[in-house]
Amino acid sequence: MNTKKEIIVFFGRCNPPTRAHVMVWEQTKQIALERNCDYKVYITHTHDAYKNPLPPKVKLGWCKTIAPDITFTLTGGKSGIRTSIEAINSLIKKGYTHITIVAGDDRKEFEELLKKYLESPCDISFVSAGNRKEDFIIASGHVVSIESVSGTA
Repeated sequence: MNTKKEIIVFFGRCNPPTRAHVMVWEQTKQIALERNCDYKVYITHTHDAYKNPLPPKVKLGWCKTIAPDITFTLTGGKSGIRTSIEAINSLIKKGYTHITIVAGDDRKEFEELLKKYLESPCDISFVSAGNRKEDFIIASGHVVSIESVSGTA
């Protein structure tokens, strides 16, 4: 009997966390609920004065404040996970056979990069969280561009 153990994953700097990040985190969790599987939202420990001004624990605190219904995993420290590739390989070691990555269209190449560096065979797929250049209508009815809030646009 071939059983599939699936997990939905987001991995990002989120420095600082924005409304756009919340949208992607919620999408990650929603896909997991629909597929009746686990999810993991990784927030990186990246910190520097230029593009990553918030220290990891401060950033994680903000993530939990703006999205209290999401469970976060901070990389670095005790987890030993520093990169997205290490995160995916750790999930494979935990027995996951299908990993779906949720990210913006501009991160699609990440799927191919991962496949090169997997330590064990695994079915990897990608779900687009959207295009930064598209406009989105938020709950208030206002139209916003995700590109305008991204630190890597």
